[in-house]
Amino acid sequence: MDGLEPQPEGGTFPVVMKGLARDILPDLEALNGFVLEKVEGLVVLPDGTALIVNDNDGVDDSNGETQLMRIPGVFW
Repeated sequence: MDGLEPQPEGGTFPVVMKGLARDILPDLEALNGFVLEKVEGLVVLPDGTALIVNDNDGVDDSNGETQLMRIPGVFW
């Protein structure tokens, strides 16, 4: 991020504000399958494809599977 510099351990770290880049719930619903309760990891590939993974930590009504989903063209 612009304006951020590495800081030594034990120093004061800047606060970074977060913001919504994209609501991916409609993208997950468009796959017409099970919609994850929560996304645990997301990476965006150079072509804009999103790879999303959940760790399925044993919540109620969970099917017990870890899922990796590919959603083409999600970003740019």
